[in-house]
Amino acid sequence: MKSMRIILIVVALLALAGVILLTKVPIFNWDDSTIFLPEDDEPFGCKFFDEMAEATLPNGYSYFDGNPREMLEGKDTLSLLFMLEYMYVEAEMEELLASFVKKGNKLMVVTGSNSFWDEDPDESLFPFEVNNYSYFSTERLRDGLLGKIPPSRLIMDKDTIKVSDALASSFVNSMITDYKVHSYIGLVDDDEAGTNVKRVASLSYRYGKGRVYVVANPLLFTNYGVLHRNIARYIGAQLELIADHPVVRLSYGTARGEKLNGDYYSEEDDNTMAPLSYFLSRQPLRWATYTLLAGVCVFMLFTARRRQRVIPTVEAPKNKNLEFLMLLGTIYCKNHDNADMLRKKYLYFKEDLRRRQIADLDDHANHQGNVRILAQRTGLEEKFVEETLNELRKYTDPDVSVINNAKLMGCVQNIDKITNNL
Repeated sequence: MKSMRIILIVVALLALAGVILLTKVPIFNWDDSTIFLPEDDEPFGCKFFDEMAEATLPNGYSYFDGNPREMLEGKDTLSLLFMLEYMYVEAEMEELLASFVKKGNKLMVVTGSNSFWDEDPDESLFPFEVNNYSYFSTERLRDGLLGKIPPSRLIMDKDTIKVSDALASSFVNSMITDYKVHSYIGLVDDDEAGTNVKRVASLSYRYGKGRVYVVANPLLFTNYGVLHRNIARYIGAQLELIADHPVVRLSYGTARGEKLNGDYYSEEDDNTMAPLSYFLSRQPLRWATYTLLAGVCVFMLFTARRRQRVIPTVEAPKNKNLEFLMLLGTIYCKNHDNADMLRKKYLYFKEDLRRRQIADLDDHANHQGNVRILAQRTGLEEKFVEETLNELRKYTDPDVSVINNAKLMGCVQNIDKITNNL
């Protein structure tokens, strides 16, 4: 019963781990193809931005992720909205947009940077440059929110909005003279006395019968900006410029013209990642994963269970030492060979001294040194130690064959006395 509970707990933990691994975990990527996503509720996603625009724009708002050719060549009057961190549009897409705007439609480009290569600005659809005076980083955003970096000001007519310098670090340079400025951006002094530098944050110009609006600092047009009270005012003021027509926000691939030939590109696929996503995306690997998990469960249920085995009773070994001593005593008592008993006792005594005291009693040349060392180590008198050693050498000589009981007992007692005092 106990083993079954353990198995059930392990199976439950495996199931929980599988659910966690199979769940797609949103990640944040600074690639501009993975920000401004419609269902992303991260700070620089656009879930709340799209909800706000859909609820507030009077003529409607929608998000389009597909081939824009039919929409651009249609007769409906629309306002298109681009949001690109770095603006790059395919040549065919730019031609369609130029024709679209000339018919009287509006186009708003919200971008953080671009490059202008057209030699004739008056004929170009995008005669402007968006430059950065500093690059975005989470460290600069954090320092700005903590007040370590002076903020920037977005100036719209009589309304001024303070924002973090990390989110408002790009500005627009027009290559033509006939344009209208809608907002400026400037640095704020620490004492808030005024601006040091004033740059164009948004402008517009006429192109054919339509109008093109250019807005810098696209990270403001995200969930972060919508949920920020002051920045939301700025977003609303910019969208109001194109709100007289239905507004359509184009996806990253659609805005760049990557879907004009029917190529499918899913932005949401790049914004999710799970450890088993690669295995589960391939049918053979997916079934191999399922089979492996099922095999582990079967192994635990039938093979990994503890097998009960009868453990034999192990009896403690009997102590035979007493019987052995009695046998030896009987043999020596029967033979009554006191000289041999003393020789064996003396031999053990010498080996014990050699091992414990490094004293060699067979070294007759160092006899006095051995006596002196044993006397110091045992605390006995040197005379007693010397007499004992001399007596032992005398009675253990091979020529001595008979020793009476009293002399044997005396020698053994003297050996024990030296040994016990070491």
